[in-house]
Amino acid sequence: LRGSRISLIPLENIQQRQDVYQVLFQHVTRDKVLEYMPLKDYTDLKEFSEALECLTREKNIIPYVIYYQNAVAGFICYLNIHFLYKVVEIGMIWVGSEHRGKQFAIEATYLLTDFAIQQGIRRVEWKCHHLNVPSQTIAKKMGFVYEGTFRNHMFFKGISRDTIWFSIIPEEYEEKKKGFER
Repeated sequence: LRGSRISLIPLENIQQRQDVYQVLFQHVTRDKVLEYMPLKDYTDLKEFSEALECLTREKNIIPYVIYYQNAVAGFICYLNIHFLYKVVEIGMIWVGSEHRGKQFAIEATYLLTDFAIQQGIRRVEWKCHHLNVPSQTIAKKMGFVYEGTFRNHMFFKGISRDTIWFSIIPEEYEEKKKGFER
């Protein structure tokens, strides 16, 4: 998937993954991008690489690497894919600190949302930690509608997480899409 500045490549389509894993691991260790995600804080590259490999084998997850000028800039996934119900979630998104403020997360979200809706998906979901204000901001900028908060939804990393739910449906998206394509 190609945008105006970035491209998204499915992780499973990348041949030389170790170089990609090294850069993503720098994001994880240096930039603490997993702070609000229900994933462990990885300190070992091999263990982190194995975790990403596992994602490529999941039936209802499609991980993508975000590229900018042929360099790894971040990560994003389709999660909880339910083709029968025509529903997908977008999540596990991050960009490295050197790319923050460039709107890559928004562009990546746009690309995945647009592609999902073009494929007949009727509902795109976005769920995030109640403390993750940047994630909530992206959802709102993209036109996702707040649906509610699952209180005490998860407990990880020693704290209770409330999960904020957003979604967008094709009718809402088509209106919002006009602004993104200008």
